[in-house]
Amino acid sequence: MTVKEVKQLIIEGIVRSTETQVAVTEETKIVEELGLSSMQVIIMLGDLEDALGIDIPTNEVSDVETVGELCEVIIDLLRR
Repeated sequence: MTVKEVKQLIIEGIVRSTETQVAVTEETKIVEELGLSSMQVIIMLGDLEDALGIDIPTNEVSDVETVGELCEVIIDLLRR
C-alpha cells in the first residue's frame, strides 16, 4: 500500500468515525475544524486503530493538530 493510499484510508476513517460534513484534507485541524471533543478524538483514534490493525499510543498523538500530522504519525507506526 502506498503512502497516498494509507492517507486516503485515514481520511475516510476520520469521516466515517466522526460523521462530519466538513471536507477533510491533510490541512484540516482535528479539534478546531472538526469540532471534536477529547472523547470524540479518542473514539476516532480507536476506530482508526481497529481499521488499520495498530495501536496508536496517546503520547504519540498528543501534539497532533492536523489530519496530515496524524497521517504522518500513523504511517510511522505502520512502518515499525
